[in-house]
Order: sequence, then structure tokens, then C-alpha cells
Amino acid sequence: ILKENKLKVNSTKFILKTIDNEEELYKKYNIIENENIAIVVGAKRAQNRWSIEYFQELIDYIIDKEYNVYVIGGKEDLEISSKLNKNSNLFDLCGELTPLESASILKKCKLTITNDTGPMHLSYAVGTQTLALFSARDFKNKWYPPEEKNIVFRDNDIECRICLSENCLDNKCMQNIKPKQIIKYLE
Repeated sequence: ILKENKLKVNSTKFILKTIDNEEELYKKYNIIENENIAIVVGAKRAQNRWSIEYFQELIDYIIDKEYNVYVIGGKEDLEISSKLNKNSNLFDLCGELTPLESASILKKCKLTITNDTGPMHLSYAVGTQTLALFSARDFKNKWYPPEEKNIVFRDNDIECRICLSENCLDNKCMQNIKPKQIIKYLE
């Protein structure tokens, strides 16, 4: 809003206190600096979720590059995350962490790839680069992460954009974001 009104903005900084016993948490989940990528498969609305098959393709690529993948989310995301192929470099933490513990894990990740959901905001708040996948149901930029070092993937050309629907029949706008696009960005 400040930039749009020609007011100077140097940077966006968030101060988020995480947990006191971070080192114990990192040890418990084998967290090593810069060898981790977080994935957030859930979202409140089904139309805000990228397909689990697309996430699986992306996770396979990331694991092949020798990164650990940490799936972050609440208990409500367990049904979705349980569909992912198990791998020794995949840590499904859905339902196991408090929001502040999730923030602590996100802080140790090189990147978070996420749907439009709460952990997306935690990711950039702790300084982790965030790649956000957005449906076109809502207004462009409304919930986007700050532009500094973050990126948004969204299909803005779909005819049903800004539908504001609570019940999407085909989730076409999210299906139009292909894993190959994300992989190309990662490369």
C-alpha cells in the first residue's frame, strides 16, 4: 500500500519469536542448515490446494537433488500428506508441531513451497524464501508474500478468475500451474 501511494519503503521486516528449545527440535527431526526445503500441501479451501500428485512430482525432484523435505501443516492436512510416497528424506510433520515450532523448522529451510495458507506467512516472517502457489479465486496480490526474495505462481489468464467461490468444481487455476514450471524456477 505504501509503495502504491509513492511512499518510500526500504524493506519489509517481521519479528517473530520462535521457540526457546530450537536445537532440541532440530536434532529430533534431523535438521541440517541449508539442506532442507519445506512443503505445505494443505490449505483451508480445497480450491487453494495444488494437487498432491503435483507436489509428489516436485518432492521427487527435490529429493533427487539431495535435500531433506519437511512437510508442514496441521492435523487437518494429515489426510492429504499421507498420500505422499514415504522416503527417508521426507519428514511429514503435519499435525505434530505447534505454529511456533513450525516457524522454527521453516527458519532452517532454504525454501518453502506452499499453497496460500498460514505456514506461507510464517515462512517469509522467519526470513525463508517462499514460493507461493495461488488460486485465481481471490484478488491478485491480496494475500501474497512480500516481493523481496519471494515468488508467486498464479494463473491470471483463466476466465473464471476472481470467482470468490467457496466451492470450485474443477480447480483449473491450480491445475494450470505445472510442476515443470516450479522445477524450472528451482533450477
